[in-house]
Amino acid sequence: MSHPSSLPLTPSIAPHPAASYAQNFAVSVADSGYTLKLSVGSQNVVLAACNSPSPPSGSISVPVQSLSIQQNAVLGYIERLGQRSSISSIGSDFATTPCALSITSSSTNASVTFGPTGVDVASAILSESSPLAMAEWIRFFDAFYGYQSNSTSIFNSIVSTYQCLTSKVSAFKNENSRPLAVISSSNLTSNSVIAPAHSAFWLAILSDAGIVPQIASSVSEFQSLTHSANLVFDLTDSGSTEYSLTLWESIYGVNSLTDGYPFLDGFKSQIWRFDKRSAHGINDFFNSFPAQPDLLLGDIISILDSSFFSKTPVDGSVEYWARDLAYSASYTEVSSSDCSSSTIGLSCPSSASFSPDIATFSTSSSSSSSSSSGVSAGSIVGGVVGGLAAAILLFLGLAWCVGRKRVQSGVDSQARGPFAWVKDVSTGRKFVALDDQTMEFGVVDAIGGKPRVNTAASAITGV
Repeated sequence: MSHPSSLPLTPSIAPHPAASYAQNFAVSVADSGYTLKLSVGSQNVVLAACNSPSPPSGSISVPVQSLSIQQNAVLGYIERLGQRSSISSIGSDFATTPCALSITSSSTNASVTFGPTGVDVASAILSESSPLAMAEWIRFFDAFYGYQSNSTSIFNSIVSTYQCLTSKVSAFKNENSRPLAVISSSNLTSNSVIAPAHSAFWLAILSDAGIVPQIASSVSEFQSLTHSANLVFDLTDSGSTEYSLTLWESIYGVNSLTDGYPFLDGFKSQIWRFDKRSAHGINDFFNSFPAQPDLLLGDIISILDSSFFSKTPVDGSVEYWARDLAYSASYTEVSSSDCSSSTIGLSCPSSASFSPDIATFSTSSSSSSSSSSGVSAGSIVGGVVGGLAAAILLFLGLAWCVGRKRVQSGVDSQARGPFAWVKDVSTGRKFVALDDQTMEFGVVDAIGGKPRVNTAASAITGV
């Protein structure tokens, strides 16, 4: 990888803005612009320009020539920076994208390693409280490339797309009620319900998607909260464990047909996880999502409004990571052969409007809704009564017409009246039916049988 031939990093570092959202890393410049110090919790990482006249002892020369990934939450940033070619090795649990699967590990020691025995960043990234705070870590990783990867431009694009999507949602939120979702995780050792990790992040992004999120930390709390929930999210990092609807039902104590839960409706149940994409049985989500909050927000929006995106954001599926356990719950197994068509990020459809179709939402206040419900119920009852009255009148009219025809044809005497045949039918006696082709009457047994045709001249006078 190239480096500035004769200049220190000052032209790249000096204008680099301070973090706007991220809280868990800091950058400081020293030594006349030749040196950067990155702070992550109690860790300090010193980066020195490759042309530094006197790099500090133990510093990492940048731009780095190679790096190793040995923990989650890192891969997405390197790929989004366009620096995948610098990955010299990656653990199998962290190579979960099509292009990462094609990486052949090198025996050469990497310039920097993220993960065990190296720079530990995953916990700090995942502890950020907002989606854009996580995304801003792209600036942290670009420091290892001497800020040659346009991280500021990339981050600004993420912010622009994310804010465009939230503005679409806000237009709906300002005038309508919002869907309620319950979020939780599963302890797969004890098969119990627990509070999800990184809950602040999830509360933020679900709220940005127009959802009212609530956290369940036990099965009893889950069952109580979900009596009014439109959808639920299980946020368990299940590793290589296949998470099926059957497993979910055994943990949460309800099934897709249990009454009293709005989110449960057979194969239409709204039971969601973010584990659709996997590689060799390992979920991609926790490796990739921190760098792609725009794509995750798009996933959640497409769950609520299936027509929001006129075309698939990334790979031909309605959702990228999201998987409904109750419907089409299969996984998408990624392959290295998909690398050439793999894209990152999402575009906000400028002409789209957000209108959730996951459930029926009120467009007015509770009192107005109650009033509307009363009027609607009254209208329904009135409609039913009116319909029955009309049906009765129609039947009486037809019965009179048939009886009148019978009298005119000599089948019945005029003295019996036009409705006599109705009484005959109700008592099981033979009655006269109108033949479809001859339009003449014939005697038919009340229980069943083929009519024999009678003309007016030979019509029977009694039955």
